[in-house]
Amino acid sequence: MSATPLSSLQKILAVLILLVVVFFSLFHLTESPPFGFDEGWAFHLATNISRVGESVTQFSPGHLEHSSLISVGYPLLYPLASWFKLFGIGILQARLMMVLYMFAFLIVSFILLRRLYGNTIALGSLAILATFPPFYTFGKSVIGEVSVLFFLTLFLLFFNLATSNPEKKRFWFILAGISAGLCIVTKTMALAFIPVLFVGAILAFRKGLVSLKDIGIVAISVIIPIGVWIIVNFQPENSLIVALDYYSNPSVLTDRAATFWLNLRMFFSGIGPLFMLSLITAWIMGVAIRLKAKMKISIEESIALIFSVVLILSFLFRYWDARYLFPVQILGILFAPYSLYYILLALPIKLNLAKKTKIFLLGMVVLFGAGLYQLSFHSYIPDSYKSKRTEDMSEYFSSVPDSTSIFFYNTPEALAFFHGSNYYQQIQISEKWFLGSDFSEAINDRQVDMLVINWLAKKDKGVSLGNYMKVAEFGKILILKRETK
Repeated sequence: MSATPLSSLQKILAVLILLVVVFFSLFHLTESPPFGFDEGWAFHLATNISRVGESVTQFSPGHLEHSSLISVGYPLLYPLASWFKLFGIGILQARLMMVLYMFAFLIVSFILLRRLYGNTIALGSLAILATFPPFYTFGKSVIGEVSVLFFLTLFLLFFNLATSNPEKKRFWFILAGISAGLCIVTKTMALAFIPVLFVGAILAFRKGLVSLKDIGIVAISVIIPIGVWIIVNFQPENSLIVALDYYSNPSVLTDRAATFWLNLRMFFSGIGPLFMLSLITAWIMGVAIRLKAKMKISIEESIALIFSVVLILSFLFRYWDARYLFPVQILGILFAPYSLYYILLALPIKLNLAKKTKIFLLGMVVLFGAGLYQLSFHSYIPDSYKSKRTEDMSEYFSSVPDSTSIFFYNTPEALAFFHGSNYYQQIQISEKWFLGSDFSEAINDRQVDMLVINWLAKKDKGVSLGNYMKVAEFGKILILKRETK
């Protein structure tokens, strides 16, 4: 669909959406959402890349170790490391880069939706997205969810440009393949996009949109970023068996059947999961109605829908975390409004097209207003507006001498505040995956001056904290100092 110029009303709505995103993405940037575990580890890796040029983790003073057991890839870490070199290392700088990812995702999404469905649907979808609280919870955090979505929508846009511009299709297909490859290696969850690409290629070939040569061009382009990921992420000393074990079952589930039924119940037990299921249901119903009416479903929409379904199925076999729902929720927000519009048109009510369109637009306005209210007053984001944890931790660690010996036990989010290098670290990814120094040995032998721990340390029966006393507490993070005899 060729894009038409925005009307005056649409331009006003576009400016309003932009203002909302600018305000909520920058407001209390370092405090909301709270700086977390995964974000702290990604921050640490990017910091080391900027300093030594490698994705390594320090587990003891002077000992940097490479690990392939990380959930984020170089498309997030290396740009962040370059960003640190330009603007300095800090939580503010890191989250500012993530805000840029958010805006890049919004721009690409708008261009894609505008080409597929027109201005009204594109602006309606973005209006809902702009007031969706998790967009800021996971978007501002340095964890890669929005980066995955950015590269995914970029792939869909380049594919759309390739199939609508035969003269430059090879150029656009190459860019599409590279974007798909970057999407796949940005987060481990995006590995599920690989089989979706195969299905998309088959659908596009059957519709006559691509040739086998085109598919080959895209495939080679996809392989390039994946090849770089293998070189960067895996070292000769890394065990392939261990890596495959981690990527195939990062949650270390022993009873997959029990996990399946538990997560299936979770899908119907909260606002977030129900919102996701509602979007997906409306999306599928709209696709079914259009197919019944002999309307063509774009390959771009088909790929997005298949990927969403694959992600939902994968959620059923891993431990429950709200952020795993986020990509599906966002894809639903982008594509479901068009389906909702056609569901409305298909309803057997005596209203003409113009009136039904007005009802649809009114619904978008109501959702925008409700989302804005929730975003401002009743969600995880405003709950942390009054928090000063980042400020308080920065102030505390600024008074700790760089020469102080510290053990960070499963608290990479706290390590970001310490500017010294005389520290030990242990990271527990799950009950099975431990990385780093022996915590119990360091503590029981009184090797360090201070401990920075979370609740997991207290559950470690092999560790005695009797030689240390608590001197500070920041949420679930405790700071203990060695008692002098």
